[in-house]
Amino acid sequence: HDPTLSQQQAMQQLQLILQNPMQHLVVAQIGQQLTATAMIVLAHNLAYGGRPFAVLEHVITASTFRGQGLAKAVLQKCLDIAWAADCAKVMLLSGAARPQAHALYQSLGFVGDTERGFVLKAADLR
Repeated sequence: HDPTLSQQQAMQQLQLILQNPMQHLVVAQIGQQLTATAMIVLAHNLAYGGRPFAVLEHVITASTFRGQGLAKAVLQKCLDIAWAADCAKVMLLSGAARPQAHALYQSLGFVGDTERGFVLKAADLR
């Protein structure tokens, strides 16, 4: 239900992401085909002894490429980025009714019942 960006808007946003050393857009591709993506954002912090934390978002695999381990590879690269930056933790949210995605996250070590996530979207405020 996200608004669609024009190509110019999308390119502007992509440039902002690529210029920010605290944001990483990780992609998998086969040939020229983009197959899977994830974004990890690192946040400076006053807790955890000053170690940053990370948030994972937009874990997406093109439907024709699902089941090939591409999302897992993209997520592992994101985790490598977080651990190399000495992050204290990595967080992600996932739709409550997505058991296949949850199994993937658990296979990488994520635990779904350690903390509870809450979301408030701008659209909910209208």
